[in-house]
Amino acid sequence: MKILVSITTALIIAVTGTSGFFIWHLQRQITDLEASSIKSLQEMSVEINESLDETDTLVLKQLDDLSASMDDYSISLQAQADTKRETISNISSQAENLKDSTSLTESILDRCAPQNYAVYEKVRKATVRISYQGYYLGTGFIVSFPDKWGTPVEHIVTAYELVDFLVSYSFHPAADVDARTFEVTLSDGRTHRGNIHSCSREMNIAILRFMPINYDKPYSIRDFQPLDSLPLGDSSTVCAGDYVYVIGSPDDGETRRAGLKESLTTGIVSQVGRCYSTGDYFRTGMIQIDSAINFGNLGSPLVNSKGEVIGLITARINPLIGEGIGFAVTSNTIRKVGDLTKGFKERVIYGNPHFTYSSPDTGLTVENLLPKDIVKSNNEIISGAKVTEVSISSNVQIGDVIIGIDDHPVYNSNDFYSCIEE
Repeated sequence: MKILVSITTALIIAVTGTSGFFIWHLQRQITDLEASSIKSLQEMSVEINESLDETDTLVLKQLDDLSASMDDYSISLQAQADTKRETISNISSQAENLKDSTSLTESILDRCAPQNYAVYEKVRKATVRISYQGYYLGTGFIVSFPDKWGTPVEHIVTAYELVDFLVSYSFHPAADVDARTFEVTLSDGRTHRGNIHSCSREMNIAILRFMPINYDKPYSIRDFQPLDSLPLGDSSTVCAGDYVYVIGSPDDGETRRAGLKESLTTGIVSQVGRCYSTGDYFRTGMIQIDSAINFGNLGSPLVNSKGEVIGLITARINPLIGEGIGFAVTSNTIRKVGDLTKGFKERVIYGNPHFTYSSPDTGLTVENLLPKDIVKSNNEIISGAKVTEVSISSNVQIGDVIIGIDDHPVYNSNDFYSCIEE
């Protein structure tokens, strides 16, 4: 019994010891496992934290990049919006300007329409048709020139070419009255007789004087009802681009009857100081225009927007050669020929004197500079008129280059002849 108890006790002690060791060992394993888990958890926590930090950094960087990109995009959108607003503002401004321009254009057109008609009416009343024994010659216009006492007297200005066939015959004492006079038809239909008073064949200008209705008494302007006349403007102020009017009575070119009386054509001054050669004469200082010039317009007045005569239509380029190229003698040249009316002298019966105006003769012939002349001067003289002939005693020599006359520059031969004429 004692032995059994001892064995039991021993077994209990053994089991207890073994169990305690096992428990201790298990406890140790648990402790080690806890330590290992804690370490793993700590390491994992560190890794997670590092990963989170990297993720935060990456996310923040991406957010910064996205923010910067958004800022740039926002700035770009803002710039585009500003540009669009500016464009819209400019379009609105242009629309307003266009509206103002349209209104101004309409206003100008509204003003020009009555002005054109006013100019036409003023010039029409002073424009006449010139015929000879029922044969229509061309157009003329009435201008007042002072006589030797300074009294304004109405005369008819026309082209010399229209009346040149009667220049010599008009003043022959034995010539028949009807044979040496022209029929001058006014705008209102009244018809008077006219005779050549003064002229310039070189400049293609003729001035007619009204003849008395009753040939048995001395001539007097009082024989006529009041006549409309046109003022002579200053052609030296005319510039290329000026707006001009031509009023005449074109015929059909065949029957020579003025069926298209008092026709108005308009245009602009193409250039001034032009020279034009007819074969017999070299005419200078002319005004070139683009207005339509038709048969029967020869002798028509060239007027400005004020209704002042600035020229006399004397020539045009053949339409087969060039369209819209016409020429007019300047009003200042007309005035020189008109000044001859101051030298009025009584003549037998009719009192119609005949004076002739000639252009001043310088005795010089000039031509335009050639490229070789410019090269020869080492480009020191690039414009002017080169003297090619000297017919009178002068300090000017052949080969000299004229670059100016008084205060007027001379760029070519046209300028030289125009300055001399003016």
